[in-house]
Amino acid sequence: MAATILLTAAVLSGCGGDDGDGGDGDKKGGGSGDDFAGQSAEKISDAAKDAMGDLKAVTIDGTLTSDGEEITIAMSIGEGGNCTGSFSTQGATAEILGVEGTTWFKPDEAFWALYAGAEAAPQVIEAAGDRWVTLPETDTSFKQFCDIEDFLGQLTDNGDATYTKGETKEIDGEETIEIISDRPEKGVSSGFVLTEGDHYLVSIVKEEGTDPGEVTFSGFDEQPDVEAPAEDEQVALADLESVAS
Repeated sequence: MAATILLTAAVLSGCGGDDGDGGDGDKKGGGSGDDFAGQSAEKISDAAKDAMGDLKAVTIDGTLTSDGEEITIAMSIGEGGNCTGSFSTQGATAEILGVEGTTWFKPDEAFWALYAGAEAAPQVIEAAGDRWVTLPETDTSFKQFCDIEDFLGQLTDNGDATYTKGETKEIDGEETIEIISDRPEKGVSSGFVLTEGDHYLVSIVKEEGTDPGEVTFSGFDEQPDVEAPAEDEQVALADLESVAS
């Protein structure tokens, strides 16, 4: 599970630049859209990396393919390990919840069958019921989706890519500029960056090569509204592991 989630973040990578000097271009906000879109692909990519790196919260939605399996993610991630959303693959879905660094997940029966195994799944499903499964602090699987710095750091870590600039495109009523990222052995993806205000990355599209998909970003700096489940609505992962053994 941890490997799958880490791979998801890696697949999303599509618009990061080097940490070096971005030159005389506008790095985060201000200036006209035309001025920003007229800059080099590298400067635009650097500006997007800076803007995304400064975020304290973001909402991520999309579908992508990893090792031939479709993955769907819908997550709102904020500060302090706060998050809410869901993760789906191979017909299985798990809701994810994080509050102040503690992380829970609530899987459906297909998810338990997929990850607990057909033999153990019925016992685990009965023991878990409809409760949230509490992850221990040492378990980093779903926590990867609730750590905004780690997640966005992986998203923008794209130092081996080369960039070219596409055309401007309107997305949800706002103008964006396409930055085409070509990574060795990973293929080509397009990141769409807002030309005005904070230069956020609002979409990544990968249509060809390995791991195709499309992911959108919204809710910039809008903290998720989360609340820990009641004690009787929780069950420890360790307790379920003992049932499955």
